[in-house]
Amino acid sequence: MLKRLLLSCLLVSGLSLTTIACSGDADEDNTIETDAGEDTGTDASEDAGDDADEDVDPGPQTGELADPDITAASCEEISAEGCFSNDDCGASEVCFDVSRGDDVACCVPGTRGTFEPGDACSPETGELECASGLCAQYDTEEGEVSACTTTCTGEVEGECPDAFPECVFGICSPPAAE
Repeated sequence: MLKRLLLSCLLVSGLSLTTIACSGDADEDNTIETDAGEDTGTDASEDAGDDADEDVDPGPQTGELADPDITAASCEEISAEGCFSNDDCGASEVCFDVSRGDDVACCVPGTRGTFEPGDACSPETGELECASGLCAQYDTEEGEVSACTTTCTGEVEGECPDAFPECVFGICSPPAAE
């Protein structure tokens, strides 16, 4: 499980990095030239008009099941693997309660949500909203709150996000109520 978690972290961090290609060695004045690709001869501000809508961040997205009507009493019934979070599933699968309420979580085909730990999620659809597939409910002074969380090992300092700083039973959890 730790190996899968580390592999997932490495994959995510590798995909999120931006690379800049540097040309050869430093110039004589010890400055590095960056090569941003082939020059098309048009100014970026000229191109911005048509593509401006494409650059807008749509915010967190909810994932979707390949078969929105999937239901089963067990993972074996649909030839699927059981799971705890999206970490246990293949990249084209989501960890979803196929029993629709009896906690029979299976890896099923679908797309994952992009809500990050600490983002509010719905208790009904949180599995598809949260990138991890984990939507936790907890009590606050204002009442019950639902927010995305993630898995943890408890062996690595700072592995949980600030919103859920404590690793409890393999899930990053909010601080204990005082």
